[in-house]
This record gives sequence, C-alpha cells and structure tokens, in this order.
Amino acid sequence: MKKIMMTTLLLLAVVMGLQAQSMNGRWKAGKELMEYFKKEMDKNMNLNILLVFNGNKMDVKIMMEVVDESVGLMKMSFNIPGTMKKNGKKCTATFNKKNATLKIDDIISNDSEVRELLQDPDIKKLMLSMAEEKLNEESANAFDDLMKVTEFFKNFEVISVKGQRMELKLMEEIPVTFDKQP
Repeated sequence: MKKIMMTTLLLLAVVMGLQAQSMNGRWKAGKELMEYFKKEMDKNMNLNILLVFNGNKMDVKIMMEVVDESVGLMKMSFNIPGTMKKNGKKCTATFNKKNATLKIDDIISNDSEVRELLQDPDIKKLMLSMAEEKLNEESANAFDDLMKVTEFFKNFEVISVKGQRMELKLMEEIPVTFDKQP
C-alpha cells in the first residue's frame, strides 16, 4: 500500500511540475521591458505588452491608452499573430504582419454630448467601428512602428516558468519577466 501511495505522489509531483512549466496563456511584460519602451513612447501614451501562447501559436498583443485633447482617452489593442518553434529552452517565432489587427476597445470622450451618446451600446459600437476604420486608413506608418516590437521576440530563451511568473532572455542578453494574466 505504501508503494502505491508513494508512486501516486511521485506521479502527481511530476504532473504538477509539468503544469507549472507550461507557457500557455497570457503573459504581461514586466517593468524591465516596459521601462525600455517608455523611453521611445509619446508622453500621452500608456502601453502594455502581452505575449499569448497556445501550443505552437504565439501572439504579441500591444495594449495602448492614448490621451488626445480633442477626443479624450482611447483604449486600443494591436494584435500580431505568429507561430513559435521550441528547441529545448531556445524559441524561434515568426509573425504575420498581414494578419495584424488594430482594434479600438473603448473611447472615453472629453465631450459631454459624445459621452452621453456612448452610453447607448449600439451607438458606441458604431462609433468605435468608424473610429477604427479611420485609424486603420491613416496608420500605415504606426503599424510598421508597432511591428518592430516583434523583433524582440523572434529569438528568445526560456529561463524559467514558475507559477505566475515567466522569465525570458530576449536578443540573447536581455532578461525580462512576464506575469501570468487571467
């Protein structure tokens, strides 16, 4: 009976260890990487970078909040889909610029009349869609700038994945942490 119990506990420990090492899920970049990008950003912009892993799929998602005096606060997300190959701890990712998408998630207007209109879900959906269309038409250069973020993730090494924290080494020298997101 003791042998069966010990074997069961050992198997459980192995399975739990494997689960703790899974990269699957959404991971938000830690302060090291965000400090680097803050130097390059417009002061009216707040930015977060998420890595989303699902098997061999790896997306880079850039969450942005932009304050514009004429509009107010715009919350946007730029998603760059990709795939990843893992060889031991070394990973190589390929991203698809043609399938990248920019989405306006929310607008918090400075204008009281617009704020009132945004209270209606149908009007809000239409306004977000129109703003998104205009932004996509005018943002070819911005897309190219945002795509540059993927350069950091083309080749990386997994240092560790433990619980809610993942540490990667980017560009063969930069260690950065990521926190698991719900």
